Amino acid sequence: MAIILNKRISDKDLLVLQFLFRMRGATAAQLVKGLNYPNTISSEKNMYKPLKKLGEIGLVDYQFIKLHTRNFYFLSEEGYNFMIRFMNLQPQHRGKGFYKDYGVFDFKLQRPPSQQHKHFLMQVDTFLEFEKIRDVKMPGIYFDYRDNRYCSKKFELISDSKEKKVWEELKPDGEVLIVREVVKKESGKAEVRKTKNIYSIEVDTGTERKVRLLNKFQQYKLYFDYLKKKKQPLPRGIIFVSNTKEREFGLEARWFTISNAFHEAVGEYSFQVNLIHETMDQINLGLHREILGSKIAAQAFKNIIPVLENSPDFKGLPLKYFSEELPYNGGMATTLVEIQEGKGVLFCYVRVDGFETLGWNELKHFLEFLSNEKTLNTHYSRIQKVVPVCLFLNKPSNMPDSNFFKGLPLLSLQDTILYNVSNNKWFTKDLDVIDKIPLIPISERLIGH
Repeated sequence: MAIILNKRISDKDLLVLQFLFRMRGATAAQLVKGLNYPNTISSEKNMYKPLKKLGEIGLVDYQFIKLHTRNFYFLSEEGYNFMIRFMNLQPQHRGKGFYKDYGVFDFKLQRPPSQQHKHFLMQVDTFLEFEKIRDVKMPGIYFDYRDNRYCSKKFELISDSKEKKVWEELKPDGEVLIVREVVKKESGKAEVRKTKNIYSIEVDTGTERKVRLLNKFQQYKLYFDYLKKKKQPLPRGIIFVSNTKEREFGLEARWFTISNAFHEAVGEYSFQVNLIHETMDQINLGLHREILGSKIAAQAFKNIIPVLENSPDFKGLPLKYFSEELPYNGGMATTLVEIQEGKGVLFCYVRVDGFETLGWNELKHFLEFLSNEKTLNTHYSRIQKVVPVCLFLNKPSNMPDSNFFKGLPLLSLQDTILYNVSNNKWFTKDLDVIDKIPLIPISERLIGH
């Protein structure tokens, strides 16, 4: 047992202190999980020994949570200062939160809130899930997270007024960072390029009604306006994390409320920022999907396109990207199938996995472009119908409300095809299995109704 800053500290004591410094607070059960001890009653009981000792020497404090009939523990002010000295952090260093770049804050920010215990403990549970992902070695991928101390953002309100500047603040519960390294070969030389995506995290206890959700998303829109004005990248998504039990009780209704508030508040940014809702037991799967990113579509095309190219029954363009079509500024991938001379069906590939919005919004954005171009460009006049091909890994998303695609007559939602990328299986929108690739041969019914 070592003497550290005049305190007798064991290895286990130090692990507890480091964990509480990082998480701000936790129950004994969360400490057991976070320090990778066996998930047993005896492990939790054994955790009370270092907690009691650290409390007796003044480094740890606790608060009783009536709702959970248990204590949760956090560093005392003395314990916080002890860890700042032990970690050799400079007093004015705020840190980034990512890459273990920890900062020094006023103790009021370090100490967990005295109210809203349920929300705070759910936040700790969420971060524990993130740490599981971070600890897995993934070639070419860096994954990390940070809490709200680091990602609270003060920004200038964008307005036409020339009066005194007005400042706003966005306070997500946390942020996730996904960095991908891609090796590009140009002129015989390999160059490593990095792409970085940020996701805002919102821990959802299910208590916020639509008015409060609208206020939250309106604040996001103000922040997006600021980023757009400063020509800075938008976050890739906003991830709502809810309790696992919500999957059994009212998850669909909650998603309807959250997604409606999102679309109502953020406007055009819904075409660029993905709203995602995951329960605690599914957050790892959801983030794994985000880590894979464009590889999901790439794998789908690797499975699908060669079949089309090698089929004597297929007529059309196996794969066409609209990324360079002006004024459309998206990257829609499509397959054009010729049914009759001068008439065709356009299949649009969109990722709609679980509770997320971006795939449907990208499709809507593309259809608005196509409807305008169809009247101006004879190249598009042969497209008689647009059919979504929904790519998913875990569970396909529900169809949007019928009003979502109102005024877009080219779309045929009733013909929607689902494709499970993980097992190369096709389904109808009602989840009936389709034995063969449904893009060939195509029935003329797709033109006829």
